[in-house]
Amino acid sequence: MGKKSFLLLLAVWMMFLMVSSCTWESQHFYDNGVSDEEYISIARGHDDARAFLERYPQAKTYVDRSGTLAVDFRVAKHPLTSTTQQWEGIRLRVFIDPKKNQPTETFIQCDNRILKNNLQQYLGQYFATQICP
Repeated sequence: MGKKSFLLLLAVWMMFLMVSSCTWESQHFYDNGVSDEEYISIARGHDDARAFLERYPQAKTYVDRSGTLAVDFRVAKHPLTSTTQQWEGIRLRVFIDPKKNQPTETFIQCDNRILKNNLQQYLGQYFATQICP
């Protein structure tokens, strides 16, 4: 086997090891046997989620396992269609530590703005006016 062939084989083998280790770690991290319903229940226990759901009990709930584990509670102003340019509404995102199964932090998205402080005060203002600051 020539030097170029050996280096190419070594490079391919290293890439395979890197990709397979990242894939295993990712699956192991989120595939821990906890159902979406359990994560939703954990998120609902957070003070910000209780305040959000008190005002918006009809909020649609989603579990996002694609990046950092999170549960979203969303209320859209208008239904999304193929002609809608951007989403409008309010969303509460509750991040969850999958190792401890506890909420870690939250934020509110109002249309395109992200808010991380004084969330419950903001919820009250938005509920009264339906306008993002």
